[in-house]
Amino acid sequence: MKSSVKIFEIFGISVKLHISFLIFMLFLFMLFVFLNGLIAGIVSVFLFFILFSIVLLHELSHSLVAIEFGFKVRSITLLPLGGAADIEMDENPKAELLMAFAGPLFNILFAWICLILLMFLTPNWNHYLNIFASNFLLDGFGFLGWLIWINFMLAAFNLLPAFPMDGGRILRAFLALFMNYLKATKISLTIAKILFSLMMLAGLFLTLKGYGMNGMLLVFIAMFLFVVGEGEVRWTEAREKFKGMKNRDIAVQLQEIDGNLTINDAINLSSFAYSHPLFFVVTMNGKTEGVIKINEIMNKISTGKISYNSFVYEVINKNVAFVEADDLVTKSFGKILSADLCIVRENGIVIGYVTRDMISPHIY
Repeated sequence: MKSSVKIFEIFGISVKLHISFLIFMLFLFMLFVFLNGLIAGIVSVFLFFILFSIVLLHELSHSLVAIEFGFKVRSITLLPLGGAADIEMDENPKAELLMAFAGPLFNILFAWICLILLMFLTPNWNHYLNIFASNFLLDGFGFLGWLIWINFMLAAFNLLPAFPMDGGRILRAFLALFMNYLKATKISLTIAKILFSLMMLAGLFLTLKGYGMNGMLLVFIAMFLFVVGEGEVRWTEAREKFKGMKNRDIAVQLQEIDGNLTINDAINLSSFAYSHPLFFVVTMNGKTEGVIKINEIMNKISTGKISYNSFVYEVINKNVAFVEADDLVTKSFGKILSADLCIVRENGIVIGYVTRDMISPHIY
């Protein structure tokens, strides 16, 4: 995700914060300060931070199982409504089944560890499990009680048999053992639509009963999950369309240009070339440095940002990715969609390019 900031790396996986996460945390702090004072604001941010540390561990559980199956995990991004692991994987029902279950299993085990610890530390442990009581105190024992509730609730919510929840993925993976992935996904999404419709009705009912904030929050979550679930179907349809195809099968021929040439030289080469290329791969000293796009260059010339005498290396776009010609297109989706241009190579030699425009119409 382009609007995300990398905060650290663990097990070779980049952990990122989406900008909306930071905005939401600031909003939460200001809201609680306004309603209950500065201390309440600080406590709310602390609990929110702990909650998303648990979400991160939940996503790491998915990711470690994926790595065990040999899949590449590029990143984990934290969002206001949860986390998203960017995993490069093939259609593998058994692997998806275990990966999907790993997250809720972590929450269940962590909750039990906290419960056993609470029972060991205080004979009055059951009092601290009632976190909704008016006399509940968030001290050390109360914090353990809160952790128990949060983890059990996260596990229960994620195990709902509806996309994009883990339960929906477990259901899809189970169905995919007996049918193709696309049909399994559509059945899972149908069940999800029923559950999300019930969630929206429950949210509207709560709103009418005077619980406006809770009701509208439930409606918003249901609508958000509904949209994400639809996206999963389109993603699966795209995987079906490109199934079995290699990057070389969709690559467009790409010409190279030396970075020390001028913009005028690049335009002339484009004009005289038989195929009138939109892109040139820029090389310097035999090394691929990036690409230039003729349309972008013409726009910059018209606005006076560059001149015809500017050098090609001055306008290189370095947001490019590299994929191997014989890799499957479906396995390269992540790289193709995240870069402005994806260069296809065979034994280190550039043979063409792929852009996100070739893939995205089938997904978004």
